[in-house]
Amino acid sequence: MATPILSDLIAVDPSSSTGLRWIVARGRQKAGSEAGCLFNSGTNQYYVVRINKVLYYSHRIVWELTNGKIAGDLTIDHIDGNGLNNAKENLRVASFALNLRNRRKSDSRESVSVGVSLNKRERDKGYKAHYRGLDGKKHFKFFGFSTHGEKRALELAIEWRKERMLELNEAGAGYTSRHLSGE
Repeated sequence: MATPILSDLIAVDPSSSTGLRWIVARGRQKAGSEAGCLFNSGTNQYYVVRINKVLYYSHRIVWELTNGKIAGDLTIDHIDGNGLNNAKENLRVASFALNLRNRRKSDSRESVSVGVSLNKRERDKGYKAHYRGLDGKKHFKFFGFSTHGEKRALELAIEWRKERMLELNEAGAGYTSRHLSGE
C-alpha cells in the first residue's frame, strides 16, 4: 500500500493542543479529532502522531504542512523552548547545533540561569558562566563569592554570558532572547 500524503490525513489547527487535527477517520480517531499524543523524551516532552505504525513529531508535521519539507540535516526548533508549543510562529528550521544552543535552563539544582550554574565546593564557591562557541568548544568564566560577594558574582556571571551571546549572535549564532535574558 502506498504511503498516504500527509496533507490528506492531517491539518494544522491552532485550537488543538498538538497543533494538528485528523482530516479523515483513522482507526478509533474520528475526522476532526485532535491528532497526536504526549511523548516523554528524557527530560523533554513533545507531541507525536502515529501514521502507519511510525511515530512522527507533531512539530515537524506542523512545519512541513505549513512550510514544506525539511532538509535531512536540519531539525525544528521551538523558539520559546517549550516542546509542547507547536504554534507555527514558535517553530523554526535549525541546525542541530543551533537547536542545542536554544535549550531551556537546566532543571538541575545548580543551574540558576541559562548558562550559569552554582559551584558549591567549599574552597571555591561561586557562579560559573558557560557557553559553547561556534567552533563547538566549551568556554566558561568563574565568579567567586570571596572576590565579588554572592549577589554581585551572580550579576557578573549573567552579564558576562549575555555579552558573549550578543557577540555570538553578531557572528550568526542564533541565540534567542531567552538566552539573553537568562530565563
